[in-house]
This record gives sequence, C-alpha cells and structure tokens, in this order.
Amino acid sequence: MSDLKWSNKMKVYTVHGSEDGLLEIYSSFKKAEASAIAYVNENDSVQKTEVLEKSSLVWYYGSSCNAYVETWNLQ
Repeated sequence: MSDLKWSNKMKVYTVHGSEDGLLEIYSSFKKAEASAIAYVNENDSVQKTEVLEKSSLVWYYGSSCNAYVETWNLQ
C-alpha cells in the first residue's frame, strides 16, 4: 500500500488567452506551451517569451494578443 502514496510532484498547466480567458488544462507542459503558442499565432506570431515566478508562469507575447501557461502543483 505504501507504493500508492500521493505524489506532491503532480502538476497541471492552465493556458489563458488575452481575449478568451481560460482556454485549456493540461497535464503536460509541452502540450500547454503548444496551445499557448498556437493561440498567439492564430492572429500574430510569438514575438517574445517571458518566464516569471521560477517557471510557474510563462508568457507568450504577440503584437495584438498574448497567452500564458500557469503551473499548479496538486497535493
């Protein structure tokens, strides 16, 4: 039974768009990042990426819209 302990390292990633709010929730950062980049690239192209809060918040900027991925630790 001890092998089934709940890991405090489980994370989820939310993707938010500047025009649409919460877009998706992922268990993979790579998929969340792809979603954020695709959102910006729909109308624009990603011109700048900024990592804030020790990789807990990653912004993707275009000239007319932006998106960010936020990391949530599950406990």
